[in-house]
Amino acid sequence: APSGGYMNLAMIVTEPPFDNIKVRKAIQAATDRNAVLQAAQFGLGAIAYDHPVTPTDPRFNPDCKPPEYNPDLAKSLLAEGGYPNGIDLTLYTSTAGASMVEMATVLKESFKPAGINLDIVVMPEDGYWAEGWMVKPFTTVWWGGRPPYEGFNVTMRSGGDWNEAFYSNAKFDSLLDEAMAAADLEDQKRIFGELQCIAVDEVPRIVVVFRPVTLGIRNDVRGSAPM
Repeated sequence: APSGGYMNLAMIVTEPPFDNIKVRKAIQAATDRNAVLQAAQFGLGAIAYDHPVTPTDPRFNPDCKPPEYNPDLAKSLLAEGGYPNGIDLTLYTSTAGASMVEMATVLKESFKPAGINLDIVVMPEDGYWAEGWMVKPFTTVWWGGRPPYEGFNVTMRSGGDWNEAFYSNAKFDSLLDEAMAAADLEDQKRIFGELQCIAVDEVPRIVVVFRPVTLGIRNDVRGSAPM
């Protein structure tokens, strides 16, 4: 079954070329989420939409989604951003998170038709989270599931210790403050819906797929369920 845990790409938005929103949007359009789901997760889990809110959550906003895989759109966005002849990028990854290297390998192929030439650097497990993540400008990340408020607050609030994109948006922070005090579900839907739209539109992170939860049992075991 799909979980709230996910795999994503983090771009440090204060460093070029990721300070250019057209480049980030081009990468978004060049991301073949279905290919990652099939090749990196054996078709298990679910497609994600650049934020941590799962489609089964009542606060999920179906009206804010990134474009489907579209290399031509990505090429056009790169040209608008000043890269009419394509762009060379380096993506840092590691086996420190399950299937991150496999995801990177799939994306290298899905980026090619868009003119994004991806060089993959596989870092050692023992140093990745200290020397790769939040240090290198473009990295793969492996997150556990969190409720929507925590999922946004941990990764996207200005100045947060785990704000892996070094993203800063005063309106986003204000909405998070409002969300923390919202008890009514309809208010939560409105606030979290807007947060999702900002995450999709500004693309500091590309949340590609939700990871699966798997449970293996013998045929003679009864009454077992994933926790």
